[in-house]
Amino acid sequence: MSISNFGGSMQLDGRDLIAITDINGEVSGNYNTDAKLKTELWPLPLIFRVGIALDIIGGSDPFVGSENNRFTFAIDGVHPNDNTEKINIGGEYAWKETVFARIGYKINYDVEKWAFGVGVKVNVGSQKVGFDYALIDFHDLGKVSQFALEVNF
Repeated sequence: MSISNFGGSMQLDGRDLIAITDINGEVSGNYNTDAKLKTELWPLPLIFRVGIALDIIGGSDPFVGSENNRFTFAIDGVHPNDNTEKINIGGEYAWKETVFARIGYKINYDVEKWAFGVGVKVNVGSQKVGFDYALIDFHDLGKVSQFALEVNF
């Protein structure tokens, strides 16, 4: 469970709000004055998130024990104060914590719907290196490929 953006209101401020203004352009000899643009406060978009993950096969405290295989199911709900509620559902299969297959689905999102991914983690010397690939459906924008490189040291 998490609460994001908890706090007071925001307001733009700083030297970029200072503008040089000519009060009357028809009169020569008057000095340009510095004016500061006025900005208003606005509330932060507060977000409540709650979720659960469960190892179905293998992993820690599974329903079905397995030494080489693991399947984890996860679901979380997102409740923003300025938008519609959303639900994320996903699963990950791992073979010997080296080869991974992932699938996910997003409910009540404007663009994203489903995602599919694969990954691999190997030991390179004393470091663990991982590579992940995901194919994400962005509806009208088409399918997008996402790559990630992970180095643990």
